Amino acid sequence: MSILVDEKTRVLVQGLGREGGFHAQQCIAYGTQVVGAVKPGKGGTRQDGIPLFNSVA
Repeated sequence: MSILVDEKTRVLVQGLGREGGFHAQQCIAYGTQVVGAVKPGKGGTRQDGIPLFNSVA
């Protein structure tokens, strides 16, 4: 199975703890379109400019 990624690909980060937050910031710095992240209990807020959601359900 191939995953096709280009400049139009949008990413939702699953988990923004210490490691996830670091890598999300690296992706953003590289130019990846990070459109949101999942962090249970923090839905409706933002972390480092990234909108947070309680779940992806």
